[in-house]
Amino acid sequence: MPSHARDSAYAERLRRAYPVHPELFDILYQAWSTLERFQRTRGVLRLMALVVAALWHRDDRSPLILPGSVPLDEITVGTEFLRYLEDSWDTILDEEVDSSDQRALAVRLDAEDPSRLGAVRAARKLARTMFLATAPLLNTQHHGVDAERVYLGVLAPGEQPTIYQDALVRLAERATYLYSDQERYWFALQPSIRRRAQELRARFREDAERLEHAIVEGLRGEVGRGPFEGVHIAPTHPGDVPDEPRLRLVVLGPESQSAEEASSRYEELAERIVRECNEGVARRFRNVLLFLVPQLRGLSGRREAAADVLAWRQLGDDLGNGRIELTSQQQRILR
Repeated sequence: MPSHARDSAYAERLRRAYPVHPELFDILYQAWSTLERFQRTRGVLRLMALVVAALWHRDDRSPLILPGSVPLDEITVGTEFLRYLEDSWDTILDEEVDSSDQRALAVRLDAEDPSRLGAVRAARKLARTMFLATAPLLNTQHHGVDAERVYLGVLAPGEQPTIYQDALVRLAERATYLYSDQERYWFALQPSIRRRAQELRARFREDAERLEHAIVEGLRGEVGRGPFEGVHIAPTHPGDVPDEPRLRLVVLGPESQSAEEASSRYEELAERIVRECNEGVARRFRNVLLFLVPQLRGLSGRREAAADVLAWRQLGDDLGNGRIELTSQQQRILR
């Protein structure tokens, strides 16, 4: 929790604001009151009247009305907040934050883990809090909301903070419009860098040839020479390995075939290199070759890592060539 929420003055604020949590009032007065069309006192009273009415009709028994308690899936409440924002926010609210069906990502995350996240609606409460705290500040020089303040907006007595920490990680990994930078979070109208990277990563996963090339390039940078006269990465024919009386390491490259096909391919290539130094020319110094073969079970992890590297490299190239335009916050995260 933030340090200011642990002293006696904050306890007094809790008593005075009851049954509304002070953090919700802070968000409304500090964030939403910055909007030109939002009337500071009247706007807060109108919003709170709608929130209280919706919770009353739902027979909500929560001890306090937290930012995470605000029922943005209720049409009267969601519409009232959205009318102060740009039109595009309605899509983000429905697809990422809160919805009466299973459409919103936060709602789906809770449903995927009903005994843990779903029991307290952790992802939905977090998404609501981050939306309320940051959506009205889109066009200002804000830097998101601290994770500590996010937890302050959702935690109720008796709940385990680790559940919300887990939910926040899942949200940050899968949300399209949620940004994070050094434990600060915010929603924005542009797809996040992380989402762009995920889309590119999925595309590269389907390009086996490019993945194998990236893995080979990575191996060339990782495998040192050590005691060997030469290290030969991913040779394709015997002539790639000189026939000399000096110890050489031959690292066979990745294969995209099935495990059985790849194993047969490795054996065939190794035998050819041992027998020949060039087409039709027998190798003289066969016992100075040491072969390193990929562990087939580990290749899937290598491919995932290669796809990740290629995705972020592509993002950097696109930014440098002007093919995509990023906000200053996005550029800072990419660097």
